[in-house]
Amino acid sequence: MNSRIFRLHTFLIALTIAIFEAAAPSYAGSAQTLAFGSLPDQYDVIVAGAGTGGVAAALQSARLGARTLLVEETDWIGGQMSAASVTSMDEGYPPRDWVRSRGVYHEFTSRAEAFYMAVGQSNDTCAVSEDHFAVEPHIAQRILYDMIEDVRGDVTPTGERAVLDVLLRARTTAVQREDGKIVSITLEDQSASASPRTLRCKVLIDATEYGDVIPLTGARYRISNITSDQIENRKGETPLVQHNTWTMSIRKYEGGAPSELRMTLEPPGYNPAAISPQLDNVDNMSHRFPWSFERFLKYRGMPDSSSAVRVQNGNGLIHTRSCINFGPNDQAFDMLDVEDPTHREEAEYQAILKTLRVLYYIQTRLNRTDWSVANDLGYDSAYNRARVKKLIQRHPEMAPFEAILIHMPPIAYVRESRRIMGEHTLSAKELRRAKSWSPKWFQTALALNDYPVDVHGGPDQVHFLETDLDSPEDFPVKFDQWGHGAFQVPFECFIPEEIDGLLPAEKNLSQSRMANGATRLQPSTMLTGQAAGAIAGLAITMNRAPRDVPPLTVQEILLDAKSDVAPRRFNDVVHGLETWKAIQLVLAYQVMEIEGDEFKPNAKVSQDEVERIKTNLRSLKIRGARPGWPSDGDMSFHAVTRGELAREAAKAIRSAVDNPLRAAE
Repeated sequence: MNSRIFRLHTFLIALTIAIFEAAAPSYAGSAQTLAFGSLPDQYDVIVAGAGTGGVAAALQSARLGARTLLVEETDWIGGQMSAASVTSMDEGYPPRDWVRSRGVYHEFTSRAEAFYMAVGQSNDTCAVSEDHFAVEPHIAQRILYDMIEDVRGDVTPTGERAVLDVLLRARTTAVQREDGKIVSITLEDQSASASPRTLRCKVLIDATEYGDVIPLTGARYRISNITSDQIENRKGETPLVQHNTWTMSIRKYEGGAPSELRMTLEPPGYNPAAISPQLDNVDNMSHRFPWSFERFLKYRGMPDSSSAVRVQNGNGLIHTRSCINFGPNDQAFDMLDVEDPTHREEAEYQAILKTLRVLYYIQTRLNRTDWSVANDLGYDSAYNRARVKKLIQRHPEMAPFEAILIHMPPIAYVRESRRIMGEHTLSAKELRRAKSWSPKWFQTALALNDYPVDVHGGPDQVHFLETDLDSPEDFPVKFDQWGHGAFQVPFECFIPEEIDGLLPAEKNLSQSRMANGATRLQPSTMLTGQAAGAIAGLAITMNRAPRDVPPLTVQEILLDAKSDVAPRRFNDVVHGLETWKAIQLVLAYQVMEIEGDEFKPNAKVSQDEVERIKTNLRSLKIRGARPGWPSDGDMSFHAVTRGELAREAAKAIRSAVDNPLRAAE
């Protein structure tokens, strides 16, 4: 599909969404999901968790022809960007058009931008920084459902219709293995009394927010600064993980918030002194605390598709939607809050309380009774109402706030989860991008991320470093201390030490805690999720374990999806075209030496340059390369220009492995 047709296609989809949303803003995609009792007994790939990484993994897996099931414990898909209401996309620093041009994240942002253009709104509404992309949670979910529906219309490389089923309100409770390989999972219905179901699969992807499926597989993992085989001996120490937040989307109500959404009772433990140092009745639009209410609204401001007023960064008081997601409602979490269900329930309850206290503070101390929880996003779903009733049963003091609680997000914003122990563990040192440092270059890179290392939880977190991976100097005492910009995530971070058939696709990659501080954001998890889906889909196509899929073949798939694998851009090379793909490969495998911001694809090449590239190719060690590669026949170059040379060198690199999808073309 050429770019003009793609833009028109995207705009028409967005316009359809806009019209639909005007009539039914709380749409939750029920028509596109399966009933628990109608599930087939077998899939090629099962993705547990329909967050940012899970949806991306499922989309890519299904596109490659794998029969794919996406399972979500709640009745909301989209994870942190929608179900947790973290609606401002944390993309790193400009140039953000680089981030937004990559893979499945590009597909999402293009559709979101087209939607808001169709309704006369801008995505640039958040004052974390200029040009910060934001999307309403129900719009994000709707776009993801439409992406799923579009994939179902695709014809796969095998010539069959893509299969991507979605199952809501189901939880993975057991994983079965044979000879070290995952063969099936057991699902429990969360919405009825149906008997558990066991489904066979060849690949299982854990895309849950806390990495809850990993322990069921028997794979070793890291949590805080310890490994899973140390947990029993360390429970008394309660090592810290990053703070979590139970956010709240809020909106302005002309004429005042409805009476049921006004807080007349103090939430338990309310103390204005815990909030006033960061938010108060002051005249302050700077980054320094305390913020004014105007500055607060702008910090997490989001578009409002129901409003006729167009907001684009600018004055916070013209916002009609924002989000409570800042220091005073961050909640401390530790290892047991991830590992132990009872501890987790209590920690999440405390997180909800903190957010209720901020809303009470806004309505009383700041006297902003025209602002309250947004009641038009669809969060008052069957799952969320049931969750709130259980919360009130455990904590009767929450009963007066039920009308507000049902409109809060169904899940917490989880910043740190369990992380598999893989073939390679990405460390903070490998991500350093400050001056005089450069990130480690990985030949097998499958995704680029851009965000600085950002570890929530304050200076105490430095005491819980993984000393075998990171050092105290890796801990950022100030934001962006170790720089920002593109870094790579390699294939080996997706492959568990021993368990076959398991892949991670959220914050649960093989990485250190500090590295997780840079990979945990929405664009990053979408792109690493897409990489996991590509590995899974190819494992099915090639009838291999995921660890035996050549990374080069995965890279080819991702490059076709316009997802970068090398952290360089050139002003004179168009992103997504064949020359760009070739340059990405020769850069990733470091067979061409390129300096500056221009590639100069039409510049003439010398014979010395051709011979230098042949020498570099002969010295390459490519994982999964066929015996005898490279031969003279693989390097029969006739290039006259740099662009031609890059394409010929890339062709030689691709010839190292057999790609069944390329052969089918």
